[in-house]
Amino acid sequence: MKKKFFTLLIFVNYLSNAQCLKSTSIGGYGYTITVKNNGEMWGWGRNNEGELGNGTNNSSLKPVKINHNSDWSKIYTGENSTYALKENGTLWSWGSNFSGILGDGTNIDSNIPEQIGNENNWKYISASSHVVALKSDGTIWTWGDISWNQLGDGTTNNSYVPIKVGNDNDWKKIEAFTSGTVALKENGSLYIWGTLVSTHYSVPTLLTSDHDWRDISSVGMHILALKNDGSLWSLGDNQYGQLGNGTFTSSVIPLQIGSDKNWIEIQGLFAASLAIKSDGSLWSWGSNMYGQLALGDFIDRNMPTKVGSDNNWEKLIKGGDNGGAYKNNGQFYIWGNNIFGAIGNNSNQNQNTEFIINCENLLKVSSVEYNKLSIYPNPFFDKLTFKSHDNQVSTIKIFDISGNLILEIKNINKSDFNINLESLTKGVYFIKTTTSKGEYLQKVIKE
Repeated sequence: MKKKFFTLLIFVNYLSNAQCLKSTSIGGYGYTITVKNNGEMWGWGRNNEGELGNGTNNSSLKPVKINHNSDWSKIYTGENSTYALKENGTLWSWGSNFSGILGDGTNIDSNIPEQIGNENNWKYISASSHVVALKSDGTIWTWGDISWNQLGDGTTNNSYVPIKVGNDNDWKKIEAFTSGTVALKENGSLYIWGTLVSTHYSVPTLLTSDHDWRDISSVGMHILALKNDGSLWSLGDNQYGQLGNGTFTSSVIPLQIGSDKNWIEIQGLFAASLAIKSDGSLWSWGSNMYGQLALGDFIDRNMPTKVGSDNNWEKLIKGGDNGGAYKNNGQFYIWGNNIFGAIGNNSNQNQNTEFIINCENLLKVSSVEYNKLSIYPNPFFDKLTFKSHDNQVSTIKIFDISGNLILEIKNINKSDFNINLESLTKGVYFIKTTTSKGEYLQKVIKE
């Protein structure tokens, strides 16, 4: 009975931790914001302009809670400014206000969430050096910098408040990239405005005559697009191979990436690209300076390369030099640039493999200390370090995700030691540690 109870406890904890996040976005300059299922908002990483929104300008290597509200719905990040929707459809912003990008009528930074106007029909936001926003009535609104004509209103003036782009109300999705905007209409047609590869579009301009486009994504200076038949296309800058066509030649027209027609999810980064196929596999290409391709190295690729062997990837999230993705069990992983702590693992070391964000104990994710017992690194490759600060460890038991006992080590009687777990297969494990002060349970990831 005791073993069954322990197994059930593990399984319930696992499910709770795996499914606790409902919206996440990674800012271009190195910070992460996430909304939990209970509506709370947390952030970590760079905070020089107040982009974490917690009332300070202090960066944080660990997650910090953003105000005391619990009615947040969706989160969107720009380079160093943040935007969020509440459950009531209102729009809020904070962080850098360069060129009026916060949309509050000023150019003054804010380190706490401030509401933009009083409308409650905002649906989707995309931000870079400017912001484009989609309302539930199908109209597009924009504000911020206009250095590359990216506002699409035909003028050369920055806007400090949301302005409407044209009169059409049949827009389906919009994406802001560094120097422009790409937008998809309900009829499957694709439009662009701003600047792409030295080509300027001052107002929304039809990009191709095709009307079978299904999805779009863009952050840096290139665009990814999916067609209804599952084929994947790209255009724009290709300095690092981010177009994925095997070359480093930029293009102002969409070019198909390979011949596969089973792509279902796409996400552009600053100079890299991520995509998921219908079999749940994750693929990456482009710049890998910070490990944003999650391939275990820092080598650029100019063609789609499979990430690991897992086939349960489901949704990609926005990032600059970071990648992020959810698996179909709700678990969220992040990787890439960690100079300012965007990974949230209490370090500044870049991450070239997937790192799981654990919601246990309010999103503590690495080297977690439970009653003066530390187990690290987490995730780990071969060795785990155990450090008990005021008592000795007597026994360690390691269980797999189903609660089966994999390994038991007795009569340790040490307070600071390593154990070699290189023989374990990759996956999730739970470690039950017994000391003179009690028993402690921690989840670890073997990579």
